[in-house]
Amino acid sequence: MIDTKDISHEQWLEIRRESIGGSDVASALGLSKYKSPYMLWLEKTGRYDSYEPSPAAAFGTFMEPHIRDHFRKVTGLEVQDDPHMYFHKDYPSMLSGNIDGLISPSNGKGHGVLEIKCSTSRRVPRLDTLDDVPISWRLQLFHYMGVLGLDYGYLQVFLRDTAVYLQPLRIEADHKVIQANNERLADWWDKYITRDQPPPLSCLDDVTLRWPSGAAGKAAKAAPDTVNRYYALKQVEERLTGLKLLRESLQLDLKKAIGDAELLVGDDGQKLASWKNQSRNRFDTARFRQDHPKLYKEYTKQNTTRVFRLS
Repeated sequence: MIDTKDISHEQWLEIRRESIGGSDVASALGLSKYKSPYMLWLEKTGRYDSYEPSPAAAFGTFMEPHIRDHFRKVTGLEVQDDPHMYFHKDYPSMLSGNIDGLISPSNGKGHGVLEIKCSTSRRVPRLDTLDDVPISWRLQLFHYMGVLGLDYGYLQVFLRDTAVYLQPLRIEADHKVIQANNERLADWWDKYITRDQPPPLSCLDDVTLRWPSGAAGKAAKAAPDTVNRYYALKQVEERLTGLKLLRESLQLDLKKAIGDAELLVGDDGQKLASWKNQSRNRFDTARFRQDHPKLYKEYTKQNTTRVFRLS
């Protein structure tokens, strides 16, 4: 166990790289929408750093104490802000956890884990059962229970788009699932981190990170299977083009039906579609370049990307 209260953010990041934490579990198991196993490998081996918090993540950190207070009020449970990084007794060099709160024993129950999330009503419209919990959150909470050896936890969610607290959900530990995950995570760490071997590339972002630039004029020889994939992709692109044209035609008919109204409704009054005015501020780059050419040039930088096209 390490007390992280008085260490710098950089020191915390360095410690975090040395094991699999709760927020890494879904990525390592290939179940994250936001980070692939390869991206996690790049981070853990120091080849790529994506720990810079987003505005949404920074807001979540700011809200943590307020959400913790809300949890205390609605449940009557006492919870401590726990600044420690814990390590699994059976996998101390591989599995770790930083929890949002340690729930004190009450009514014959031992300690529990509090996991706090700031999310949106679109991602979590309700939180009534375990099935309503996104898989990455579920894995994270199970992971913390496993690392600390606890039997239950609570998930407290605050919806930042509606400023609503969802009812806290108690989640019991499934120790069979937790042990199976621990074994898979330990195997992942040994296979890819200990041996410094990259996981398979599993998404387009992985490919871009692996080969961010191409050698000018260099041609790669396509294997027979790659040629077959090329023709398959050509067929998919042709179908997508046809579907896009059909989509535009159908949209045209519906917009004609809406005309100068905002909504399209059926005979029973059910809302079918909307076509509403929407305003947004946009920076006028062309005018700025014309009025302030020197300043525009000073703040212009070249950005190189790789563009994929079929021949």
